[in-house]
Amino acid sequence: MRGALALVLLGLSMAGCSGPIETRVSSAGEEQPIAGSFMLAPLPDNSADELTGAQALLVEGLLTKGYHHADDADMMLTVGISDRPAQLTVKNGAQILAPGKQPKMWQSCADREYRMTIELTRRADGAQLYSGNASEYHCNATLTETLPSLAKRLVADIERPRGPKLLVRLGKD
Repeated sequence: MRGALALVLLGLSMAGCSGPIETRVSSAGEEQPIAGSFMLAPLPDNSADELTGAQALLVEGLLTKGYHHADDADMMLTVGISDRPAQLTVKNGAQILAPGKQPKMWQSCADREYRMTIELTRRADGAQLYSGNASEYHCNATLTETLPSLAKRLVADIERPRGPKLLVRLGKD
């Protein structure tokens, strides 16, 4: 009876395409930015809706943390996103920038890696106050569905850049 229940639960979890999602966050900064005013680096005219959405999610998160959005501010926020097949290894010469991911056992579709990068610089002298990226592998979720989680992780990290770390949440794979 227990064996049958375990098989049913395993089947349901695989059918729902949900499970633990690993978010990889890497960040650095010369100093810890204090809540202040920030402005947005302009996006290209032909920016994808996902990039505009990512920027809006970050603005919302920063406002919640006590930052203020202004047209002429002390800090400049730059946002980028990317979407790539996860099995590809990204290199710069011999240096591996992003290793390829091997599929998990019983995985029914190919993973994609979704990444959000942000940079917060002081406008007066160009000093980098914060630089961070967050990325996740997904088999079924879209970039648009993943952006809120990536933005949340980066906003939470912005005042405490600590190098690389791995965070786990439950969600749509």
